[in-house]
Amino acid sequence: MSLESDELKFIAQFWGERYADALIANPRWPRCNQSRAIVAAESIVRSAITGVAAILDEGADFRPHIGMISATTWGAFQDSMPGKKKKSVRVRAEI
Repeated sequence: MSLESDELKFIAQFWGERYADALIANPRWPRCNQSRAIVAAESIVRSAITGVAAILDEGADFRPHIGMISATTWGAFQDSMPGKKKKSVRVRAEI
């Protein structure tokens, strides 16, 4: 059984939103330097996307969808950040 592109996009959207939600749901969020926290979180999310892309690259079924999955995850993360303009930035996973 393989997942369809729309299903993969939904999953990637969910991952990106969950990354952002976990960060801003932390009780320390309102008191932290949010700009620095966002920069740090972006670095972590980029690393996670790259790691997941490397794993998915091992499966021929996923290989054609890696770019979409990476971009959707990154876009959902960015769009869920408070104070950021809603935009989707394409992230190219280096594998």
